[in-house]
Amino acid sequence: MNANKPLAGNVLPLPGASSAHQQLAHFIRLGETGHRIVEALLAENRFPARRVVVDASRYHQQRELVDALRAADIEIVLDTKCAELAAQAMYQGYARGAPWSAIAGDKPLDESYFSKKSRGQVIQQIEIVANMDMV
Repeated sequence: MNANKPLAGNVLPLPGASSAHQQLAHFIRLGETGHRIVEALLAENRFPARRVVVDASRYHQQRELVDALRAADIEIVLDTKCAELAAQAMYQGYARGAPWSAIAGDKPLDESYFSKKSRGQVIQQIEIVANMDMV
């Protein structure tokens, strides 16, 4: 390649005058106490996110906020806490607040609670919460 020759012939213009950037999917996780801030921002019409994650173990305490988010057409994702409820070291922690945690009694969830044989007890409970309260 000749060092004195301009490279302009090798440069292709980008199509269109507008930027092809898309907004990053931004989720806010409602926490144990941070949901109060979300409530205030939502009431002031200053809540910037369009998506939130609701922790199933905190759902009963945050139900009014979830209803308000739904009314504001905010996308709501339910964190079921099934992974925590299935882990020996974690099932007795705060995840026990999930409405379906009592299905297994005083032991972690295992695959039998999700099988067709058990009629998907956990799945049915999640669907009830998702269909009645979250959607």
